[in-house]
Amino acid sequence: MLSHISLRPLFARRMLSKSVHTTPSFLRAPPSFSRPGPPPLPPAEQAEFEALLKANQTIGTIPNEQQKAEENLHQDVRKGPKPEFEGDVNPKTGEQGGPKNDPFVAGNGDWQFGGRDF
Repeated sequence: MLSHISLRPLFARRMLSKSVHTTPSFLRAPPSFSRPGPPPLPPAEQAEFEALLKANQTIGTIPNEQQKAEENLHQDVRKGPKPEFEGDVNPKTGEQGGPKNDPFVAGNGDWQFGGRDF
């Protein structure tokens, strides 16, 4: 019994040494957001800054005709094989809206896919 009595003050001291917060955690400000921001601009300069931002954001968003012609296809883009037929209906199978080419027949007994022989 004597050993239990001597451990109680040590246990009580250990419990009291832990920090106790009286302010709820949701009321405490996080330390990373406690820094001040940049000083505000005068109204005239702020309006000029916002106008410049808006002008910069609209540059390049509306494509003109010259850009469309230049940006149609990149020079390294691989073109697929030419379609076997025109229109929406395959004349061999009668399929509507299907592929324009048979993806597996190369014509000379080889197998191909996307214009490459295997």
